Order: sequence, then C-alpha cells, then structure tokens
Amino acid sequence: MSRAREIADLVGGTTPDIILKTSDGAILNLQTSDTTVTADSVLGEINFQAPDEASGTDSILIASKIQAVAEGTFSSSSNATSLVFTTANSAAAGTASGKMTFTSGGELILKDTDTADGSSPTITLQSGDTDIAADDVLGTINFQAPDEGAGTDAILVAAGIAAVSEGDFSSSNNETKLSFKTGASEAASEKMSLSSGGNLSLPTDADADDNTADSATGRFEVGASGDLTLYHNTNSYIVNKTGNLILHSETDDSDIIFTGEDGSSGITAATFDMSAAGAFLIGDLNEQTHGGRISQTVVSGDSGISIMCRSATDSHQGEITFMKTPATSGNYTATADGEALGTIKFRGVNTSAVSDIGAQISVVQNGTASGTVPADITFSTNETERMRINKDGNIGIGIAAPLRQLHINNTSANSEIAFTAATNGASSLLFGDGQSGTDVYRGYIQYQHSDDALLFATAAAERMRISSAGDVLIAKTVTSSSTAGARFTSGGSLELIRDGGQLLYVNRLTSDGTLISLAQGNSTEGTITVSGSTVSYNGGHLSRWSRLTSGNKDTSIVKGTVMTNLDKMVVWSHDAVAATYYEEGDELPEDVSVGDEKTPAVDAYTEDNEQLNCMAISSVEGDPNVAGVFVNWDDDDNFKDMNVAMTGDMVIRIAKGTTVARGDLLMSAGDGTAKPQDDDIVRSKTIAKVTSTNVSHTYDDDSYCVPCVLMAC
Repeated sequence: MSRAREIADLVGGTTPDIILKTSDGAILNLQTSDTTVTADSVLGEINFQAPDEASGTDSILIASKIQAVAEGTFSSSSNATSLVFTTANSAAAGTASGKMTFTSGGELILKDTDTADGSSPTITLQSGDTDIAADDVLGTINFQAPDEGAGTDAILVAAGIAAVSEGDFSSSNNETKLSFKTGASEAASEKMSLSSGGNLSLPTDADADDNTADSATGRFEVGASGDLTLYHNTNSYIVNKTGNLILHSETDDSDIIFTGEDGSSGITAATFDMSAAGAFLIGDLNEQTHGGRISQTVVSGDSGISIMCRSATDSHQGEITFMKTPATSGNYTATADGEALGTIKFRGVNTSAVSDIGAQISVVQNGTASGTVPADITFSTNETERMRINKDGNIGIGIAAPLRQLHINNTSANSEIAFTAATNGASSLLFGDGQSGTDVYRGYIQYQHSDDALLFATAAAERMRISSAGDVLIAKTVTSSSTAGARFTSGGSLELIRDGGQLLYVNRLTSDGTLISLAQGNSTEGTITVSGSTVSYNGGHLSRWSRLTSGNKDTSIVKGTVMTNLDKMVVWSHDAVAATYYEEGDELPEDVSVGDEKTPAVDAYTEDNEQLNCMAISSVEGDPNVAGVFVNWDDDDNFKDMNVAMTGDMVIRIAKGTTVARGDLLMSAGDGTAKPQDDDIVRSKTIAKVTSTNVSHTYDDDSYCVPCVLMAC
C-alpha cells in the first residue's frame, strides 16, 4: 500500500460515496503539522486521479487538484493563504492545464497554463431557453447590497451586466449585446452596452437600450475596428470589494452550469443544481465517468459531500485522500510513529455561542514500515478518545492498545455490553467456525425474550438453559419430570431423570470418609460414608410414604406417634395433561417449525403401587401390626401423604406418667404412644428400643419424646 492510504481502505463500505452530514453544516479539515510555514508551503491538497486507467502514461497522472498554498511566512499576525484549483490536459495537473487561484485578499485568478498560442481561460454563462427572441436576456450579473441597513433604494440592485438578444435567434443569427447597468437612487438600469457589432455604448437618455447608430447621445462606443485593452502583468482577477458576487438564474430550477473542453471534447465541469437547493456538482453525474457533489449549507435539510464513480471496472471508485508528509517541498519525507495523518472533525456551537468539536475521527501512525504506513483509527467524542482500531485490526473501547480483536476496558467502573431485542426476539453471542449453516453458530449463548430463558449450546444444539423461574435445565428444555435430563430448581432441589441406567455416581478417590452430608437448618443431621468396601448411612432412619384412609391431613398427629398398618393401599392418581406446541418467539430446534409439538399429551393415569398401604394411629395395646412412628406430612405435592419411620434412629412418643429406661423394649400403648414391654424379648409387637431418657420435646398433653432405635419391620 502507498503512503497515501485510500479512505476506502480505512473505512470500507459497499459504495464509493463518502458523505459528511450534520443538521447545521459539515466540516472537512485538512491540517499540516509543519511548525514553520513559509511562502508557497502547501497546507493541504486534494488530488483527483485515475491511477488504474488502462491507457497508462498521461492518463494515470494526477488529473486535477485543489491546494491551500501559503502566500508568505506565517506569523502570529498572518496566515495569508490562497486556494489553488489546477486541472490537467495531457500531463500532470499544474503543467499544461487550467489554474484558478483564490487569494486571501479576495482575488480570484483564472489561468490557462498551456503555453501554446491561443491558450486562455474562459467563463461561460448559458441560457436553457430553446427559442430566443428579441430582448431575451441570455445571462445577467447583478450587484446589490441587500443587507444594507439604510434599506429602500440602498438595497435595490445597484449594478448589473446582462447579455440581451438583439433579435430572434436562428441558424444564421445570434446577435447579442452586453448590457452594463448601474444605479444611483434606483434599481440599476443600463448605462453601458456592447453591441453585437462591437459598439460600446454609454446611453444617457430614454433610448438607452437602442443600439442603432442614430439613437441616443452621450454614447461611448468602440467599433469593430477599434480595440479596448485591459492589461495585466501577472494574474487575472474578478474582484468584488464589498457585498456579494451574485450569479442569478431567473427561471425556476434552471441550473448554473460550467462547461469546457477536455481533449477537444466538450464537458460539463461543474453545475449549481437549482432543483437540489443549490448543490454544487463537480463533473456531469449523468454522463461522465467521475463526479462529486458538495451540498450547500441549509437551515433545514441535508448538506454534505458525495463523490460518484461511474465505471464498470471493479477497481474504480470514488475516494477522498488525506495525505501527510513532513516535507514542505520536493520529494516525500517519511512520516513518523505517532504522527497524525488526518482528521475529520464534526463541530457544533455550544451554549456560549462558540464553535466546538463534538466528535472526530483521526488516523495516527503506529510504527514505521517500508511497504506500508501502519496506522490506527481513533474515534473521539467530547474531545476524548472512545474507541480505536489499531494497525492489527484489534478494536479497543476505553483502551489505546487493545490486546484482542475486541477489548473493552474500564478500570474506574463496570465494563458492559448491552443487547436490546424485540419482546419476541432473541439476543445471542455466536461462536462459529464457518460462514454458512450451523458452522456460523457451533456454540452460542442466547437470551430468549419471549419466555425470558437463557440458553447455552455446543455443536449447534442447546445443552442447558436457565428458565425465567431460575431453574437450570440440562439436556432438556421443559421442567416436566417425565422428560429426561437434569433440573436444578431455583428453590435448591435437584432432579435427575433418564430413560434407563445409573442416575448418580459419587466417587471419593483417595481416602475413606464422607460421601454425602445431609443437613437441616445449617446443621449436619446425617451422612453417607465409606470405609474400605463398607458404606454407612449415619444419623437417620428408613421411612415410607403412607396415607390416612380418609385421604385428609390430620394435623393433630404429632411426631413420634405410633402408627398401625391397614389393608387398604395408597392410590396416586394423575389428571390428563394436554400437549404443548412451539409458538412465535420460541427457540426452534433444527428441523422444527412453529406449530410443531413441544411436549406430548399425557393421559390420565394411576401410579403403580405394590407395597405402600394406608395407616392409622395404633389403638391396640401391644399391637402386633405396628408400622412405625409418624415423622411429618409430605407437602411437596397435592397428595396428603405422610412419612412414617420404620427402622433406624428416631424419637418415639411416651404418655404422661409412663417412665422408660435406657435399653427398654417398647410396644404400642394403644393410644398412639409407646410403653415398655414386660420382657426383653423382641416380639412382633416390639416397635423400638430406648437409647436415651433425654426428653427432646413435650406436647400439650404432657406426652413426651425420647430417642430410640426403631424395629418396626
């Protein structure tokens, strides 16, 4: 890449146009870092070139350029500068070419730099009228002070120059005079004219507009055989000392057009497009290969610059080039690390009525190289850098040296990325290894806004999700206990479901000890431990579900109450569940569409039960059908089930006035409490053995609970 980096290479995009647009005017600044500006130093330059033109030779040289050239050495009180517009003919711009200079003193100089005989600059005003009649005005230049505070006559047209037809135009006639108008205390009227016959007239009477030989007196005429020469020894100027220089088109939407010759071919060099609010068009956008647009500054609407390239060649493009070299003349000098190469500034006016920079895009060199110019692009707001694309393509937000392709840095607060989507849409982070199909999203993290679920995927398939309720689902998308997968509920429970095979594997690799701890109220109540090949279940008992025959929950039954077995079995019946279907906004698995079944319908059914019977409070002393002791009610579902302890550590309820001793074998007392047996033989009526006389709880009826080992099996 050359030192003059192309703006398309820096910015990219699908079109060659570059548009600067603000609501109150856009500014394009070209700046030099030269610390000592002397006469003829170039402060900035815009070149126009077709470097890829197949013809080669002259055709690939710079065809035209715009330069800002110092008129003298800059100082604290002087920055006099001229704008120089240069075009080319059959060489580089500035040799055999056209040249226009606008000086700091307001002088406009046009020059044809071609040294051949007959070379001269030309300004042409054209009328679009297709039927020119006598006295039709072909073109006019007026002079006026419309903003003069005195008003009245002072703001009328004070002077003017018009080209007026002297008769009907035909294939053999285009007689036209130039009318020069001035005013004293009136709108400007003709005071001088130059006829088609070469007569220069200064009429002073009512027939001032008559150009016949016998008309008004006081006429200044220069005949066809006479010469009137205005001599200059350096540059040519059109100078307007005060007020505005106005070129006016009277007809609605009639443009002001600048035409010329390019290699003996007529071209439109520029146009003021009146139908587009005075946009200045460079070249003929409808016919020529290249063209651009500079829109005027308007109170409302758009303004800006656009460059158009009409070409069937892929490599042709519209471009703006910012170039920097430390050399003030002669050959280029290499730019250095850290040197500013160019800036686009966006300015506004602050509340103090002062123009301020609102934002800017800058290019800063980052290192040096022989075959390219390594550089960073910086983006700033409020005169502070916010983002940078470094020479390696890494993007940094809040950091000048990004370490990754995207590096967000905020050492004083939080670093955040916000995703906002429609309520039925999704926000996603995709991890891909290809450009099509599922290769685009081999892995992803996605938030579904329709059901407020967060999804995690690998191999292009969902593996885990967090539901809106906070449940974590692994290998499943629904909470149903009939669907295989794992579910960690927001309430702290774990469900492991699969069609067949082992559900849980616990492995202590290096030593004996606890495999699982069981706690309640932050206190460990039991453990499962391993010692060698022996597994111990500590601090608990075996229990089973049961139910009263009424199916009701009797809250008068308290912990430790002795229960008896009944013949009636417990029945768990479930209602039918309707199928669910995928809806708009749902995350659709591959090959699934809206309306497809998500979860199947489930018919009403009754759970299989071969061993769990109903129970009642033991009402027979020495009851041989004792089942165990009541633990608590199972409130995890809609069934009124109870948990009854059968074997292991538990407490048992003893009636008021009954005394027990450690080691006593207990049996049913016939009222829901237990009492000591008459002997120490374990019988069918034996329910437990007392392990301690410590009273753990006393009820309202003064019955109490003591620790025991249950034997009701």
